[in-house]
Amino acid sequence: NLFMSTTPVPTKAMHQWAAGGVSGYPVKHPLIGQGDFFNKFQHFLRLTTSEEFVQVFAAIASWGVGKSSLGFQVISQINDSSRGWFVRDETGALQEAKLFKDDAERGQYLGLYLRYSQIRNDFQNIDNWFGFGLYKALVPLATGQFDNSIHLSIARETSDRLEVKGFDRVKLAAALELEKKHSDQELFENPTLVTSLCERAYAYLQQFGIKYVLLVLDELETAGEASDRKSVV
Repeated sequence: NLFMSTTPVPTKAMHQWAAGGVSGYPVKHPLIGQGDFFNKFQHFLRLTTSEEFVQVFAAIASWGVGKSSLGFQVISQINDSSRGWFVRDETGALQEAKLFKDDAERGQYLGLYLRYSQIRNDFQNIDNWFGFGLYKALVPLATGQFDNSIHLSIARETSDRLEVKGFDRVKLAAALELEKKHSDQELFENPTLVTSLCERAYAYLQQFGIKYVLLVLDELETAGEASDRKSVV
């Protein structure tokens, strides 16, 4: 299952780009509102439990609306690190919003995060981007190399959650064949390689109760992309 957060390129008159977006992780404050998204996304999760193939939930809106914040809130609900999410019910009263009915259901999900710039590649096409993105998002769990960036902070949090269950990153690295150092071109263009690697990784993660992988793909503009855009304006 995949949550895609996209940001269309605006004109200069609309705003000034922030290279890292306007929200951060871990989520430091409760989220109040976005009830329409919550209801639709929770329904989306219920539907995908009966499917055995990739599903895409796209959130498309203007810059600064809060798409990244929603993605972070979804991840924090999976990792049980949310500071709270409150939406209004039909009477207008605030109610706590939980995507999962209990810890058992929540434990079936693995939350991962990437920026689109991390998978953008000359070898990419409409058919091969998801497998490559999932592979790239799993690599930090297999290497244990984390820093303070958002995607690696999320990977660290996800890794910590698995390690208490006996997760061994060396076994995940073996499943992903990290020792072979597959090139991006090979991962993109080989018709079966990345699918095979991700399926092996998934088979290992199933040992810890994981049934669904939810990948937040956030299309934020990095500093380098902002520089490229300015050069052609």
